[in-house]
Formats: sequence, C-alpha cells, structure tokens
Amino acid sequence: MNDDVRELFLRGAAEFEAGHDRAARAAFQQIVDRADVADDDKAMACTNLATVCDRSDHVDQALIWYDRALAFAVERRPLVEERRAMYLASRARYTEAVDILTRLLQATDLEPADRLRLERNLAEAQRAPANNAVHKLFVRGAAALDGRDAAAATAAFQQIVDRADAADDDKAMACINLATVCDCMDDVGQALIWYNQALAFAVERRQFVEESRAIYLASKARYVEAIDIQTRLLEATDVTPADRLRLEHNLAEFQHRLRK
Repeated sequence: MNDDVRELFLRGAAEFEAGHDRAARAAFQQIVDRADVADDDKAMACTNLATVCDRSDHVDQALIWYDRALAFAVERRPLVEERRAMYLASRARYTEAVDILTRLLQATDLEPADRLRLERNLAEAQRAPANNAVHKLFVRGAAALDGRDAAAATAAFQQIVDRADAADDDKAMACINLATVCDCMDDVGQALIWYNQALAFAVERRQFVEESRAIYLASKARYVEAIDIQTRLLEATDVTPADRLRLEHNLAEFQHRLRK
C-alpha cells in the first residue's frame, strides 16, 4: 500500500469517527477509483463504504458495497466474507450469516485462531442476541478492529463490559476482543489481564475463553503454559468429539513448536 492510499484510509476513518459521513465516503471512494490501488485494498475500502452506509440505515447500499468488496478481494476474501456475515447478523439476517460462516469453517487451511474466531461468530449468529444494543457494539468494535482503529474498538468493547444489562458470557467475549486490541499494540501484559478478566466473567463459554487464552500464549511462544491449559481442557469428561479433535490438534501443534 503506498503512502497516498494509506493516508486516504486514515482520513476516511478519522472523518467517519467524527461523524462526517460525506467526507469519509469521498476518501474511501477515491481508493476504489484509483488505478494504482491493489484489489485487496479496494476491497477493504468497499467494506468501509458499507459501514458508512449502514450508519445511515442504507442497508441495501451497504450490502451492494459488500458485494463489490467480494468482487475485488483476493487474499482477503475470507475476511470480507466474514465481515459480510457479521453485518447480516447485525441486521437479524441470521440464516444468511450462518450459511456464510459455516462455509468458511469448511476450509482445510484455517489457522487455529481463525477457526476459533469463526466458531465463536457462528455461535453468535446461531442465537438471536438477547440484547440487540450489545450485539451492535460487538459489530462496531469488530469493524473498528479490522480498520486498525484501536481507540474506537476499545471504546465499543469496553461499553459492553461496563453495561449492567450485558450477559456475563458476552462480557467475557468483549474482554477477549479487548485483549486482541492490546495485542495489536504489542501490550502483551494488558492482553493477558483481559484474558483473566474474561475467565472471571465466563460461564457457558469458559472452555472457549481458556482455549483462546492458550492459543494466545502459544502465539507468544509461551508453549508450556499453553500446553498446560490444553491438557487440562482435554481432561474434561464432557468434551464433544469435534472439540476433542480440535484440542488434540492444537496440543500437538504446541508440543511440536516447543520441541523446535
């Protein structure tokens, strides 16, 4: 990405956060129209244009931009499809969202962290949210995180943690997302604090949170801690066959990396 295009992305994001939708639209549209821009960058600009349209409740136009993003996307096609699925879920179009996420999970080359995130998003899409306001905050935070706007992502996910009407498991998921924001800023210590906070909130999703924490520790070469968590999770007597297979795969991967 050249400096001019990067500047247009930053300008568009700043204008959007300031509530200047017309200026944001103009910046992202310039990226789409430029001949010297990579197709994947045009795809990201299209998803940002979809977000601008959504704020004005122009759902049909937002979906047109997601379709254009898919037409451009090459390496980032799975990301675009996932974002489109989460947008559909935010508009209560759960069946379409579930279909997309299920198809993405059928890929054989998924990284453990990607598979875990897709499974989490699929679980979210499969159940109508008890609190639509919380769900919208999740979508807003995810969009900001994809756009590398750490401040906006933090604000959205923090609101979920602070809301009295948010379920504890939803607060746990927000904490995991806050850990991801911290990791993007190379603040590993704070990321692990958020994982611990997620564990404090988690009820039905405790296993998911622990598995997420293990994968994060492994990504930081803290394999012994990751192996301990995976081993303990595998000792549970109620692990489903699919979960056991995934846990065993991840455990073997962590052990392999430790031996290197």
